[in-house]
Amino acid sequence: MSTPYLTVEAAAERYCITPRTLQARAARGEVPHRRFGGTRRLLFDPRELNEYDSGAELELVELPRGGRHVRPVQREGRP
Repeated sequence: MSTPYLTVEAAAERYCITPRTLQARAARGEVPHRRFGGTRRLLFDPRELNEYDSGAELELVELPRGGRHVRPVQREGRP
């Protein structure tokens, strides 16, 4: 089954950092990611990473069961 998300390893490779460093940055809300409730697995959306790389600010959205979504701020006129 194919997924549109990057794993910690793939996203870390994109930024030339270790997976541990990326996990630490995600824990501080410094990089866009998703963590669904009931799991410790982090997923990274390449489109959100591109927006972040272009300077987009980030916002935190709390998900059920302790999950979270750190994503680029949605501005008017943008999907």
